[in-house]
Amino acid sequence: MDLILYNGKIRTMDRMKPEASAVAVKGGVIAAVGASKDVLSLKTPETMLADMGGARVVPGFNDSHLHILNYAIMSDQCDLTGSASISEIEARMRRHIEAKRIPKNGWVVGKHWDQEILAERRFPTRDDLDAISSEHPVICIRICFHIACANTKALEMLGFLGGGGENPGNGANLQGGAAIGSEEISTGIFKESAAESLLEALAQPSAVEIGKYLAVAGHELAQNGITSVQSDDFSDAKNYGDVNSAYVELARNGRLLFRACQQRRLPKGCGIDDFLNNRCDLSGAEGFYKLGPVKLMADGSLGARTAYLSKPYNDDPSTKGVAIYSQEELDHLVCRSHEAGQDVAVHCIGDGAAYMAMGSIRKAREMKGFDARHGIVHCQITDAPLLEMFGELGVMAYVQPIFLNVDLHVVESRVGHALASTSYNFKTMADMGVNVSFGTDCPVEGLSPLNNIYSAVTRKDLCGNPPGGFCPSQRMTVGEAVYAYTAGSAYCSREERVKGMISEGYMADMAVLSEDIFEMDPDGIKDAKVNMTVLNGKIVWQR
Repeated sequence: MDLILYNGKIRTMDRMKPEASAVAVKGGVIAAVGASKDVLSLKTPETMLADMGGARVVPGFNDSHLHILNYAIMSDQCDLTGSASISEIEARMRRHIEAKRIPKNGWVVGKHWDQEILAERRFPTRDDLDAISSEHPVICIRICFHIACANTKALEMLGFLGGGGENPGNGANLQGGAAIGSEEISTGIFKESAAESLLEALAQPSAVEIGKYLAVAGHELAQNGITSVQSDDFSDAKNYGDVNSAYVELARNGRLLFRACQQRRLPKGCGIDDFLNNRCDLSGAEGFYKLGPVKLMADGSLGARTAYLSKPYNDDPSTKGVAIYSQEELDHLVCRSHEAGQDVAVHCIGDGAAYMAMGSIRKAREMKGFDARHGIVHCQITDAPLLEMFGELGVMAYVQPIFLNVDLHVVESRVGHALASTSYNFKTMADMGVNVSFGTDCPVEGLSPLNNIYSAVTRKDLCGNPPGGFCPSQRMTVGEAVYAYTAGSAYCSREERVKGMISEGYMADMAVLSEDIFEMDPDGIKDAKVNMTVLNGKIVWQR
């Protein structure tokens, strides 16, 4: 045996053998699970022994939806989290320019502002960002990444404004064909596809640079006990080949500190047939990198009021949000993917978008074909009929309980009491037999699985409010939450027979926790830590 963990409290997620005290590993695979005395009898002189001291051990966490490359790239950007006013945003950005010594004409990017906690209760504008600098192009990105703001210098460098302030209106450096109007140029506020095109205009990293970012991100994942991710890293039709190449190169050289399944977002300007027919050489990356479902964006975000609702917003009746596709367009994309034997994962935050996605998935299933595992990412705003459709159509739910930290304070004002009460109903989905998986949507939220589990179990924000939890009937058990974060996520990537459990023949990926989250007061789960992470049978991080 290569490694034996013993004297632990191992929650295996295997219903046939839910608890054990020791696990043995050989060649990156779990060879034995059972009592410490029995498993220790398998040791050899070469075996590495690790005494758990009674610590809780779980399968390695598997984040079922995030943007790990974006997270790594944005680590160099100005963090605007918690900014209480636009003046604070301006001050933080000016300090960032000074601290980083960014030269004139050098791009300055800020991230994670939220107008809901700004004193002004509005989006920053071009004029606000001009107060940061007239010599630097400045872009500030909302916490949801669906809205971005630009200053005058940025608009000039992107070709929207001439040096004298005139408006040529051509946007010479923007790609993807997003419709940019006079309002965006006047206010500097870009939403949805316009915001995406704005961000794509920034210099894209090369395959070598992407590899460096992913290597750094691997260390942070290990510190959080995350051994697998299902990541949406494609941004445009130009870069997805570089993304694939970077992952494969790291995996081949044994430098990828996590397993990755790529949720292949369809880039703007790329036809679905060309995208489906594009192939990547994954040889040598087996077990560490694979291509997963086709990812489609159906709407925006709740905080920005661009999530597409079936009825107008309760707090802004002038809008129902933004539907990225018509029903016919979405039907075509889903059905073509299904015909090609490809699962789809559709970003839907509003109930209107979810109904559209369900309609498309229903049409695809009528075509029969393969045993599809289609899913909806986020599935936040739902009514009772939608919840029933998840079970009826066998649609998986990729959810982020940590979103409750912010959304429980705004959801009722956005959609009204009745619809809010049937939203974020993850417990109901699980009880109906829907495959529920957990993720963070990082960098929208942080990487911590324990914060995510806390949110699912308590239904509170990270400050402990409200005291009884939001819609407390939807509180999940710790066991259900950990299952969703391990075996449930493995099912999404079609790896449930080799990943997500501590069971013989499974990948030897595990996390050792500082506290027994199954026995402690649930309010304390967010304060627990990861003490050790095992990937492929090797200890890759230890506190």
